[in-house]
Amino acid sequence: MVLASMYFQVISGKHLGIIHMTYNLLEVVFHNAFDAQGQFNHPFRTFMYLHLFSHELAEELTTEHLVQEGAVFTQIFATTHDSLINHLNDEYHRFEYAADEDFEYREEIMRMDNGQLLPGVCINWELAYAKIWRKYTDALIHTIYPDDKAVQNDKYLQDMYRGLKQVYFNNLPKRYAELQTKAGLSRWASDTIHHLTVRHQVYGTTGINSAMDPRISSPQVPKDGGTPGVDEWRSLVCVGLATACARFTLLLGPNDEKFVYLLDGVDPVYYQGMAKAFEDLHDDLVALDKKWTSDAENRTFNYNYFRAVPSVLRTGPGY
Repeated sequence: MVLASMYFQVISGKHLGIIHMTYNLLEVVFHNAFDAQGQFNHPFRTFMYLHLFSHELAEELTTEHLVQEGAVFTQIFATTHDSLINHLNDEYHRFEYAADEDFEYREEIMRMDNGQLLPGVCINWELAYAKIWRKYTDALIHTIYPDDKAVQNDKYLQDMYRGLKQVYFNNLPKRYAELQTKAGLSRWASDTIHHLTVRHQVYGTTGINSAMDPRISSPQVPKDGGTPGVDEWRSLVCVGLATACARFTLLLGPNDEKFVYLLDGVDPVYYQGMAKAFEDLHDDLVALDKKWTSDAENRTFNYNYFRAVPSVLRTGPGY
């Protein structure tokens, strides 16, 4: 029962409810704050939208195939449609923006008495990504905004912040400083990128291999408490195979392409600095990928601990 509940929470609550449905609201906020006001080439909107590209299509397909009445989730989890919707509503109501990216708290609770982090925990390798994202967003924010006053005076950015407060029940964490400072805005962007790329890669793709193991897969609990039937395992595997193949563009790009062309149209005042930050991000991710795939021991760790390597990251959450 514990395992079946965990699968339900991870697959419907975490992956579908939090990563897809809740972060879909972020795209709505961006549209209202920037696109609807003709700010398609706003520098902040431009670099963030890379991670939201066509996400609404992925979320729409996900909802249609998995959540609607009579769709897949109520069948493989043997629950009613009303119960599934109530669960998703509960997830939305208690959602706190980027709670998983509160790395300081997660790092603190994962330390042993000797001060060392527990071996194998995700925070070990997630911090490597967090450092890269923060370097990237710091450089971009520094290029776009000369000081905190410029952040506060950016009407469209502040419209985005007001939109965030409207669509999420709970306030943004204090580490974002209400998006009134360069540091707070950079951390918000960094955490958001991590959630939309790394977090989705783990829950939506990398971790899917656990669903393929019939020894642990159990989306339903047999009434007699016995061994789950093969049909239950097969149903979960089919869902895993159907949804784990993300068709979004790879973040590193094919043939070492760096996607700098995505910045075309941005004011030349910002272009050079933003292009440099984008290329540095690419180089940092390539170096990390080589480190994590350098030998058999690293590759085994990647598989066993769901460590998502940069070469498999998509620009944003796919299907």
